[in-house]
Amino acid sequence: MSMLREAPVDGKKGPVSMRRVGAALLIPSGISTIILGVILDRSGPVIGISGGIQIGAGILLLLFTTWTDIKGIVSAYKGSA
Repeated sequence: MSMLREAPVDGKKGPVSMRRVGAALLIPSGISTIILGVILDRSGPVIGISGGIQIGAGILLLLFTTWTDIKGIVSAYKGSA
């Protein structure tokens, strides 16, 4: 799956990004935790903390990946200018 890979290197597929894989696992897991907590009638803070930490960590991993891509684009632009 190309969405989980880094940029191509020398015409070959790029390496698999563990940040993207982690985010792809954490965000659905956090959503599932929240849904399961609501179904099992757990208290609000328990649901919010357990699901929120997973979703927050997934979003943080996506931001790090995006920031790396943005740095690459800026450095390529500066190199070509």
